Amino acid sequence: MLFFIGFVLCKRHTLKTGLINASLDNKYAIGFGADTTNVMFEEQGGVIAKIRHVNPHCMFIKCVCHSTALCVSHASKNAIPRAINQIVQEVYGYFAHSSKRQKEFIVYQDFIGTEKHKILRHYEIRWLSLHACIKRILEQWDALKLFFQSQFLEVRNILSEFLFDSLNDKIYKLYFYALNYILQIVNKLNIILQGDYTIVHTAFKDISEVYMCLLSCYMKGSYLKTTDPLSIDPKFTVNFLSLKYIYLGVNVNTEIDRLLVHHVVYKDFASTFNVSKNFPNIVDESNIQKVDDELRQIKFDISVRDLLESDGHTGDSGYKLEPYLFTPILRPRNRSEEKYNEAHIATRNTVERCYGVWKQQFQCLLFGMTSRLENVKTTIVALAVLHNSAVDHGDMQLESSVENNRQVSGEVPRGSANAMLFYKLLL
Repeated sequence: MLFFIGFVLCKRHTLKTGLINASLDNKYAIGFGADTTNVMFEEQGGVIAKIRHVNPHCMFIKCVCHSTALCVSHASKNAIPRAINQIVQEVYGYFAHSSKRQKEFIVYQDFIGTEKHKILRHYEIRWLSLHACIKRILEQWDALKLFFQSQFLEVRNILSEFLFDSLNDKIYKLYFYALNYILQIVNKLNIILQGDYTIVHTAFKDISEVYMCLLSCYMKGSYLKTTDPLSIDPKFTVNFLSLKYIYLGVNVNTEIDRLLVHHVVYKDFASTFNVSKNFPNIVDESNIQKVDDELRQIKFDISVRDLLESDGHTGDSGYKLEPYLFTPILRPRNRSEEKYNEAHIATRNTVERCYGVWKQQFQCLLFGMTSRLENVKTTIVALAVLHNSAVDHGDMQLESSVENNRQVSGEVPRGSANAMLFYKLLL
């Protein structure tokens, strides 16, 4: 049972008095959790020192969210230029006390066509605020560049020159993109831990997924997949990825592709970036990062990973049931096996109808190809992309395809739109 002691003044014996008034005795306390401050956790004169004096077996837990923020701060201290934090502070300060500058900035927002959002202030004590500030500056990056270009040419003060040079620095923008990606992962963990619901039963799984997701940015996938999260050494350089394979988000990849002659191709935890940039109709550019995040996250879900690595497929009753091939049960003996058959039929019919419509659109898939094998594989992929593009742009006569499919297969491909979506997911 939890007791709320109440808000009290910080006087001598305040904690002890509050516990006594609530009919509690710290001699029998199992654990004590509080903010990570010197008042609470100072070894000599802090609150924990007083509790430990009368109850040496009590467990003391620091604020996990504060500890996470300190970890991020410590990790970025030597890796991120000080100028990045200075840009966040100075961009806000440049507009904070000048309504004239704010009105002038709206003109540039209109010209660029970006949202008329204000620049946010970063509060050191608000751990989730930095990501919001980084995200907002990236949103307004082009408008800010134009604004500070005019300020540099007209006003010519030191601050406007610094911000103009910084916003035109391509490396600084890469840092902002990288921080935007990393901080959203850390904030996700913070939001989970700050929730008003019970997470004891899922805490280890959630924290492990976030931890592994961060490690996969710079460590080999083979090492992470075969090692228990508690046994992983994040400083074990042997398992580090080479610099060209380090992952810091889709936007960083895109910018690097623009800056460098060669293109980055990820091997271990493959990014959808490499596929989506070649087939723009498969995934919308604004959703690439979301798809990428989901792909990288499910690689650490054991149940999903086992299913993916089993290469499971559906087949008809002419084949034997195998770990990699799901076929119908010819003589179901109970309701569970009947439900399995029903699910199998529904899934396989969707795929079959999808293939039927696709083949009617491109008759060479229906009657066979006489090209060389290496050309056939490329042709099939190209036809799939063209088919998806036709569906996305409404440049496809589904009615005629349905009629043709009825004549060939004897069935109407109901739910053809869902079948198209299913096939797009297969790609």
